[in-house]
Amino acid sequence: NLQQHPYMICGEGDHKILIGFAVLGLVAYVFGFGAFYVTACVVIPGRSKHGLAAISAFRFIFFRFRPEWWFWGAVFLARNLCLALASVIDPGNPYSSMVY
Repeated sequence: NLQQHPYMICGEGDHKILIGFAVLGLVAYVFGFGAFYVTACVVIPGRSKHGLAAISAFRFIFFRFRPEWWFWGAVFLARNLCLALASVIDPGNPYSSMVY
């Protein structure tokens, strides 16, 4: 915070390095979890034919949907990501957030 690090100027020195780490962590978290989620949505329905152990581990993905609509978990995940990014796209213009 600013009280602990008053010497930190935006865009200078260590700030650029820290921005790089923040972007790397955010991309790894968002795309990493997204890849895990989509992989589970694709792989687990095939494994569930052999037993319920695989599907019980990933119940948080499938519990809301009927078995023939298993892929809607990934669609909801993408929708929620887009809704979360609505306030980040142009935070100074509330109209664009509303339209988005």
